[in-house]
Amino acid sequence: MSASLTRSDVTVRVYDDPEDFHRLEGDWRALFHRYGGWDLFLSWPWFSQWWLAFGADKQLQLLTLTHQGRLVGVVPMMVEPTEEGYLQLSLIGSDRTTDYGDVLADPTHLPTLCDALADFVLGGLPGWERVEFRSLREESPLLGPFRETLQGRGLQSVAEQSNSCPTVHLAASWDQFLATLGKTHRHELRRKIRRSQAVGEHTLHSYRSPEEVGATIDSFIHLHRVSRSDKAAFLDEAMASFFRGMSRAFAQEGWLSLNFMRIDGHDVAATLSFAHGDRVLLYNSGLDPDFRTHSVGIALHAADIRQAIEEGREWYDFLRGTEPYKYDLGGKDSPIYNLVVRRDGGHGGGVVEGQER
Repeated sequence: MSASLTRSDVTVRVYDDPEDFHRLEGDWRALFHRYGGWDLFLSWPWFSQWWLAFGADKQLQLLTLTHQGRLVGVVPMMVEPTEEGYLQLSLIGSDRTTDYGDVLADPTHLPTLCDALADFVLGGLPGWERVEFRSLREESPLLGPFRETLQGRGLQSVAEQSNSCPTVHLAASWDQFLATLGKTHRHELRRKIRRSQAVGEHTLHSYRSPEEVGATIDSFIHLHRVSRSDKAAFLDEAMASFFRGMSRAFAQEGWLSLNFMRIDGHDVAATLSFAHGDRVLLYNSGLDPDFRTHSVGIALHAADIRQAIEEGREWYDFLRGTEPYKYDLGGKDSPIYNLVVRRDGGHGGGVVEGQER
């Protein structure tokens, strides 16, 4: 089921049938190829895998903009019940899984898309009490043109920083990267790398093909779960199923890197990263707690950064969270924001800090 509104040479349509994910796949992929850049959280494989894993109790609200028969904009949204008992309109995703949220659009059609989204927020969802768009980068049009459009319609909105995604601007070589760290951090990193290599026979392995990822993803899941009790609670069976499906789908696209450090034939640390365009995004990691004191985690992160440099990437993104090791490795804060829209008298609420993965 869908509703549409044609305006001169553009058509705005809102889909609420999950089957429309499949119907829009080709057009969505083409739009992402043109305008998605490195942000794989806007790709069709990401959303299709997320909805398959977590969409059962959500209502799809997929707003699209078509110009002369060509898809030029997508706002992937859902309606979800809150613990307080009211309905909330959100971008598809969650703080547990999605580090960046946004719209996907041809920039020339952004004003029309923002106008259509404002219309939808005002009248397309009867009885809504709250809209919350999470994990927005500073440059998101939802924080700029869309908020300005809302203000013109008399709707209140509040944007507050919810977290940060520390990011490293990579140097041209490993030695040049080390030089950017400063003497103390450079010395500590070299010392920790030597410590990890002194435990036993030390090897690094990178798996990227769908077959390799399928054969090793459960080893990653195991290392993630044994790392800490909170990570074990996070990666329950539902989340593990999502990780398997998403990793397989991204590997088929050539976007996934599953890296392991092995000592004496035993996997002791692992990272799961996305790579596209000029950026690598560290999505998750795990390690054997018996080897924690041997600095295997930080050593593998360093190896991942070195791999990104050798591949010619420009940025290494640690994604959400302000753990100290990210700054020790040169990370600089890139804030992300939550935008809350409400009618007068509606539920306000504060910003919920993103849960660490």
